[in-house]
Amino acid sequence: MKEKIASMVLAVLLMGLVLPGCASKTELEECKALAAERAAQTEKQAARIDELEVQIVALNSTIEAKDAQIAELQEEVAELKSQVPQNPTYEELIKFLEEDDTQRFKPSEPRYAWVYNLLKNAKEKGIKGHVVFAWARVEDKNGRVIERSYGTFAGFNTADRGLVYVAVDLDRIVKLEKGKDYMELNDLSPKKSGYRAIILEIYNYDF
Repeated sequence: MKEKIASMVLAVLLMGLVLPGCASKTELEECKALAAERAAQTEKQAARIDELEVQIVALNSTIEAKDAQIAELQEEVAELKSQVPQNPTYEELIKFLEEDDTQRFKPSEPRYAWVYNLLKNAKEKGIKGHVVFAWARVEDKNGRVIERSYGTFAGFNTADRGLVYVAVDLDRIVKLEKGKDYMELNDLSPKKSGYRAIILEIYNYDF
């Protein structure tokens, strides 16, 4: 009998240890519902992540396409800029004039043809030039007007020294100044004849 009672007490004690850790039916249902809710939320987040990653891939593709398009446009701009003549520096102009062979043309050719050829060669080198006409009054040593005529020159608007004029027939840089004697400005006046060429107007045209 004592053994039976001891067994019953032990069983009760064991039940007391186990029962507090067990959940009721209601608690189990609540746990299942919470687990299901969390699973649904996780699944929804995973779906959203997939959606965002697809959008990121699409946007990256768009960015790459835009970058390629921008690079192509920049290349085209650079190519077009290289084809547009630019104002040279004085040093670049001197270097070009030293290398140019325009002065080797036949003296029988008109001077304006030399100017055009020089400007054409400059343009091919990416150098911007101008056709310059100087309207002058030519006088003898007594101040008598002999004629009025145009002189044709090449002009270059240098970046560091401003407008520079070139007399292609003389193969040198010259000065032009309205109201001044062209011959005297450039040390060209013959001592005996004393002719003067007073510059009346200077016309400058893009080539």
